[in-house]
Amino acid sequence: MRTRPITILVIDEDKEDRAALRQCLTEADDKVRVFEAGSGETALEWFQAVQPDCVVVELKLKDIVGMEVLDRIAAEMKRKPVPIFIWTRLSHAMLCATASSFGISGYFEKHKGSERALVAAVLTAITDQQNKTQSIPPA
Repeated sequence: MRTRPITILVIDEDKEDRAALRQCLTEADDKVRVFEAGSGETALEWFQAVQPDCVVVELKLKDIVGMEVLDRIAAEMKRKPVPIFIWTRLSHAMLCATASSFGISGYFEKHKGSERALVAAVLTAITDQQNKTQSIPPA
């Protein structure tokens, strides 16, 4: 059982997809706080303000290409690395390969029920990251 809240930033222009993922995340763990961004610019602002424990991003965004959002988040993560997951309707091997260069933790294609597998992977990655952080001795 987690003792502190965990924050997850969900970046997706589709309100219904964000709502479905938020519901799955909060049902899976009552310590989860979900912050939602419907655009790339909003996502970058939230990322800096919230400093989430994990990010889930849809690559198809109206204002900024999802890969650019990943690039800008990756630059910010030098201070605090966090798991990043892609949950997208876009399906292409090159996208997956390019996204992997950003050190993503997982790539999930959207389809009915895919949010459940994503949630399990997200919670596992956050737990692993927290365990790593706790096992590093202070400098």
